[in-house]
Amino acid sequence: MIADEYPKNIIKGGSANFSFDKNRPVELIIDSLKRTVPHFKSYLLTKIDKKYLNEDELTQVFVEQLDIQIRKLNLPFGVKNEYQDIYSRSPGYSDFYFHPIEEFKSTASLFSVECKRLPAPTKSREKEYLIGNKKNGGIERYKLEIHGRGLSNCGMLAFIEDKSTDHWLKSINEWIYEIAESDKKWRIKERLIRKEKAIEFTYLHSVVYTISQRKVKLHHFWLC
Repeated sequence: MIADEYPKNIIKGGSANFSFDKNRPVELIIDSLKRTVPHFKSYLLTKIDKKYLNEDELTQVFVEQLDIQIRKLNLPFGVKNEYQDIYSRSPGYSDFYFHPIEEFKSTASLFSVECKRLPAPTKSREKEYLIGNKKNGGIERYKLEIHGRGLSNCGMLAFIEDKSTDHWLKSINEWIYEIAESDKKWRIKERLIRKEKAIEFTYLHSVVYTISQRKVKLHHFWLC
């Protein structure tokens, strides 16, 4: 069997096996996201017509540019599109994820990211940054542990295509307030808090309370 052909420390008791604290790289991850923005935008302006790209295609371009920055900085992790969790068994696929680069060690996600466009493509999907018609809302997926099971830090990446970050911060926090009034799974304290506002991006924090009563810190990175 394939499982018998590899060292036992790759998978140990069905959980990820790291040789370092899996929460340690979070600051480096956030820094790599910030460094990627100008390269991502430059690529879209000079190499491709952004208006024809959907959410998955925008994500692909961003991850390609992010991978270049990570390699240039010689960081102790890599990044890849889509992630199926074979360790904690989150049932969904994260849009992209960061993983350690260690021979014969786990490649489980250190930090999983869900991507959304603002505004959503249709009116019926207006609140999809939060909740969706088929449990496919961005934050909803973390709340239901469809993504990020076992992680204490995860991310949201938004491609803002209309209106300002101020508009979306106000709208999303109002939606959270409305949802929390009628749905006990949501709390008002899960509203977003802006931490940094730059010309090309806005960085925000929030907390998600999952169905298993875990608390996950979400790092929201909005591209203006």
